[in-house]
Amino acid sequence: MNLMPDMQQQFKDTRHGSPSRLGTEYMDEHGISCNDECHVEWDKILDILNNVYMDLRGKKPVFKRTKTAMERNNIFATIRRYAKKLKPQYNGDVYLETVRCYFDIPQENLEKCRYTYQGNETYAFLMSDKYIMALYTHCLVARKEAAMQGMQVEGLKEKEYGMVKLKNVGDVLFQALLLDNIRFEKMFVCAEYVTVYHYKR
Repeated sequence: MNLMPDMQQQFKDTRHGSPSRLGTEYMDEHGISCNDECHVEWDKILDILNNVYMDLRGKKPVFKRTKTAMERNNIFATIRRYAKKLKPQYNGDVYLETVRCYFDIPQENLEKCRYTYQGNETYAFLMSDKYIMALYTHCLVARKEAAMQGMQVEGLKEKEYGMVKLKNVGDVLFQALLLDNIRFEKMFVCAEYVTVYHYKR
């Protein structure tokens, strides 16, 4: 369910104004208060989504949210250049791993997040950058702990099970915590933690 981005886009398309405090007000020649900047600034804020992406532009990878489509495109372009440097063959040496991360929310807090959208009951969660990065860190640590504990997964071949334990796993080509398409499974909120590995043969 891709609910939050759809709600965000609908709000952008149908809104009737922008917060004037975001721009600079001035009086036109007719004595009417105007603000040309607030709409642009409000658009930038509404473009902010919640996914956490790996950015490789520095000496060490950093993980952050992006505020514009241009920032996301820059990250993807950097990843493509990094992949060319590693020269993967894509014949069994590159793997995509999707880990489901489950978070529980106390019922009293969940009720505060209840929201009605197009006649349907759903939930909307307001999270700061700091809170979202904490969720990402939690998923990263939990994934490493699962590898160290030798978690058993049925139906996997030896090579695949080795990847669960992070054996022979080389460079990470890309990583992201996808919070824009979270869903409910029973009493838990589920988000996907995605990693693209370059596998060492």
